[in-house]
Amino acid sequence: LAPTNITDDLLLGATATTSARFAVLNMIGSGTPTATISANSGDNATFLTGLGNLATTNMQTLTLGGSSTGNLSFNSAGTTAMTILPSGNVGIGTTSPLATLDVRANTADGGTISVASVSGTTSFAALLVDQRGANDIFTASTGGVPKFTINNSGTITSSNYTNAGGIL
Repeated sequence: LAPTNITDDLLLGATATTSARFAVLNMIGSGTPTATISANSGDNATFLTGLGNLATTNMQTLTLGGSSTGNLSFNSAGTTAMTILPSGNVGIGTTSPLATLDVRANTADGGTISVASVSGTTSFAALLVDQRGANDIFTASTGGVPKFTINNSGTITSSNYTNAGGIL
């Protein structure tokens, strides 16, 4: 295709870097070559840059995956940070989420960081749990042993103590 030591930018589909469908740039000197792939339909385009940005133009939705795609994994520094299964279950800190949202602790820090944190400035509840099924709204447990439960009728059960409709 070219001599062994090519220093030219490679553009396919156009003569300008902004309109090329495929481009390999920065081939001169000690710079890192950068590849850009772009596909478009009318004024809408999808592109991947050498900086790792996968994006669209004109505020179009970016869809990852299709009917034959397996799990989606998001990796950072060689570790899977988040996994989305075809079922829609999302796992943070796990590659096998057991619920719609499954957040697991990072054990690498020795268990000194919270698993989840909810904070904000709002005139509404900081955390809203809307359980429309027949089972409990919330259960806090240690090692699988319930410490307190709020059931669907609002009854709070703590260890061996139950107080319906009141304050513990």
